[in-house]
Amino acid sequence: MRKKEDCRVQAATYSELGQIAMVSSSSGWKADFVGRLRLDRLLFRHIVLPDAAVIDGLCFHLFDPADLALELAAERHGDDAVIEIRARADTMADSLRTVLDFEGSPRGIWFDSINDDGLRDCLARGLSRLTPKQHRAVLASENAPRALADLLRRIARAEGFAELGDIERMEAGWARWCGTPSKNFQVRRWQDPQQSYETALNVTRLFSHLLTDDARSVLVEAQQRFQSQNKPLRTKMRQFFATARRQADGRTADEITYIERWMETGWERMVAWANECTYASDSLSSPFRVGANSTTDDNAIDKLEPTSFVRILGAIPADDFREMTSRLSDIRDRWLTKGQFDDLHSLIERCVDITYARGAAVEPDRAADTRDFFVDLTSLAGGSGAGWALAMTGVTSSADSAVVGGVAAAIPIVANHARSLFEARARSRLVGRVVEFYSRAALPVGHP
Repeated sequence: MRKKEDCRVQAATYSELGQIAMVSSSSGWKADFVGRLRLDRLLFRHIVLPDAAVIDGLCFHLFDPADLALELAAERHGDDAVIEIRARADTMADSLRTVLDFEGSPRGIWFDSINDDGLRDCLARGLSRLTPKQHRAVLASENAPRALADLLRRIARAEGFAELGDIERMEAGWARWCGTPSKNFQVRRWQDPQQSYETALNVTRLFSHLLTDDARSVLVEAQQRFQSQNKPLRTKMRQFFATARRQADGRTADEITYIERWMETGWERMVAWANECTYASDSLSSPFRVGANSTTDDNAIDKLEPTSFVRILGAIPADDFREMTSRLSDIRDRWLTKGQFDDLHSLIERCVDITYARGAAVEPDRAADTRDFFVDLTSLAGGSGAGWALAMTGVTSSADSAVVGGVAAAIPIVANHARSLFEARARSRLVGRVVEFYSRAALPVGHP
């Protein structure tokens, strides 16, 4: 039998910074986001979110909980709710109120989902300087989303900021998630971490020997400030790294982002352990890896052939995904109950097959694009067949048409056979990489 925590996941993708990275990486982020949620919904019983992922989550702000539940085929309540929010209060509205409160005093919260650095700084400063009367007014308000958003607007306008679209978006998101009873998600109080921050931080290797001297100095100062704290204040960490990044050049700034993500990962893992979750540390948005010109992640499962499995999974209609969950229910139950590797492999394999079968209907141009297929095939062959591939896809002059005319009739047969071989290889690789992601990237609770 599997442990409770093996059926619950908290993923870096859903953190505040993970959501920002996803939105920044692609115009198709909504399908990427829904696709990752759907994949985790199939492989785990519960997707666990710290309340900050919703309160300051760029993606979650734009989704209604009921609509998201439909997308995930997850309209279940109470203990069976697929999405579980671990919060600092009994309701999301109360959690929003207490965001501003630190041991009875105002806290200058750092809103990552605000794009403007200057506005973000301005709001953090203004919130930290609230009068007791202003502080109590927000805490006592019946409409927490409106009260906090009005306060943020007053602070911003007093400092001369006129473009407040991010605040409007946050208010709308808070109203969706805080304004009504939680019918499609469950709110539970979060647990205080038992493992230290330093223990959680050191699970992930930091390639500090590859950093520039300036970035290494930032790392040393960050460790001195935050690493020994049992529960470091993330707002202070974010402000520290934002200031350091503004003072750095291009490469050093990227490396500071890498250091910040490492320290953030330690915090997220510590919270996941406290909330009895598996923690999936890799992000599908290809987080920065230190090294010359390195901006990709070898474990990111949305970069594999065929193109964008996660995005296609997120793009198929909700009714089709519901049918998929029904078809996979028996093998999913076996995986969740027994935790056998073969069941995980079979579940992902069938998910991939159904996704691409349905994806061919959703995106027929992509599925049937022979030219792209031969580009992929040529790259796998190391480019040796480039001329052959171009000829096969019709890139010839009119003068050459008579020469290749006899070959043209055979192209569909050869192409179909080659495509089937390529897709079988790509399918096997894709399934293997997804299995690897979930069996190796996700560390169990209490991992040393």
